[in-house]
Amino acid sequence: MIIVVEPYYTVGHGEFVAGFLDVIQKAHPEEAIEFWSEQMYGERVKEHLVRNDRFSNLIQLTAVDIPGQLSGVKAWINELQTRQVVDRAYKYAEKMKATAMYFTSATLFTHCQAKRLALKTGIQTYLVLHQDLQAIEWKTKPWQKSHYFRFAMEKKCENFRYIVLGKSIRRIAQELRLPHIESMIAIDMPCFYPEKDGGGITEGPLHFGTVGIFKKERGAAQLFKRLVEWKSEWKTANFSVRGYIIDIDETKTIEAFQEKHNLEFLPREEYENWVKALDYILFFYPLSAYRLMASASVFEAIIFEKPILALRNPYFEDLFERFGPFGKLFETEEALFDEVFRMIANPDAGEKQRYLDQMKDIRRRLDTAEIAKDLAAEIEGQNER
Repeated sequence: MIIVVEPYYTVGHGEFVAGFLDVIQKAHPEEAIEFWSEQMYGERVKEHLVRNDRFSNLIQLTAVDIPGQLSGVKAWINELQTRQVVDRAYKYAEKMKATAMYFTSATLFTHCQAKRLALKTGIQTYLVLHQDLQAIEWKTKPWQKSHYFRFAMEKKCENFRYIVLGKSIRRIAQELRLPHIESMIAIDMPCFYPEKDGGGITEGPLHFGTVGIFKKERGAAQLFKRLVEWKSEWKTANFSVRGYIIDIDETKTIEAFQEKHNLEFLPREEYENWVKALDYILFFYPLSAYRLMASASVFEAIIFEKPILALRNPYFEDLFERFGPFGKLFETEEALFDEVFRMIANPDAGEKQRYLDQMKDIRRRLDTAEIAKDLAAEIEGQNER
């Protein structure tokens, strides 16, 4: 048996966790899997598995009491309560003679307690890092949770390994000499790639847009500034933003460039219909945005077969180098918008079709079965050391 734990009270990333469960199942085909999470979240993950015909009777869902998200001093209470979930999981894993434990995300106390109990019990443990490396890259202060997260990383434990969702992330972590990189496993972000209507060549004016959470750290303010400067250039094309927009003062600017401004997460069906109407997805992320964490949004582009136009960063560059270009990367904002305006003036359906053909190959190579092979090989390589 393998125990998989989502220790965080969250509403997002259900698609990733569902994909990751499928990868674990395929990497350990003889093992039953028990997934611990907050009840509603577990049901959401199951829905993704069922919808993609990946739910198996080898996967069992177990609802546990995960504390809700709090801020400030109360956030430390969350951490203490989360520690109790970890304690219960390891006691159960010992009782059931589990062969491995996977944590799909990390809180501070999840990390510390899981590492301590992995050492005590000898249970092979894997913990997925998301924005955590990004937080500890910089010099941390004693009152910051990231300070203690790094401290926990520095503790050695032979049967405790980290998983990052990108080959470039591990490479940069090695360059930064972050703790215990030798025990870090790197795989691509698991997603499902069902056949969808809406890929291919659209009719009418070109439609550019953004996907996912849009905020200053992801280049939103700079993008809006450019839209204001070049407003007249958009007369023969459409631009729109969907999803969750936060920390942006220039929200009124958006209204001049989109059909509808929505400050909340859209219902999934409405969101999918909107993405299908796009021709290209813009990523205005600064260089530092995805050095040490994966971008779920770029995989949305692959899921919906939408070429991307993006500022160059190590994460996107690595995907282009390993899987082939599915759009274009640019060194500067000016170069990106020069290309957008060239496309508006001279639409090239053949160019877009080449990107779409490339994406079909990428979807095949990023199937969860392929990522499971990668995970199994990485684990085997670690075990041989």
